[in-house]
Amino acid sequence: MRGLGGFEYDTSDTPALPVIKQIILREARAHGLRAFDLTSKSRKQEIVRARRIAMRSCKRETTATLAEIGTAFNRGHSVVSIALAGGWQPKQTCPKCLGRMEKIEGAYHCNRCGVTVARKTGD
Repeated sequence: MRGLGGFEYDTSDTPALPVIKQIILREARAHGLRAFDLTSKSRKQEIVRARRIAMRSCKRETTATLAEIGTAFNRGHSVVSIALAGGWQPKQTCPKCLGRMEKIEGAYHCNRCGVTVARKTGD
């Protein structure tokens, strides 16, 4: 199997690969996409969402490692790890000094200028 950077990966000892391929097909159909779309380089939001769901399903339904799942999707293990964590989390920016804020007890707090902002609903 050809993975990232055009490197050849030996997937003969990956018993989960046929199951992963079935999951990719199932999730693609469920979202009205082609299996090729989920393994392509596309960054369209609808494809990214379906790809993340498929990666989560692969981890939940197989014993495959993150690297094996990533190889099936033509991505690295770190991309799978991010998909399992729910994707990139946007950073909260301080409205006063534009510094990075951190979550503390239900609110965002800026260490640079000391501003505290209540958390938004759904955060």
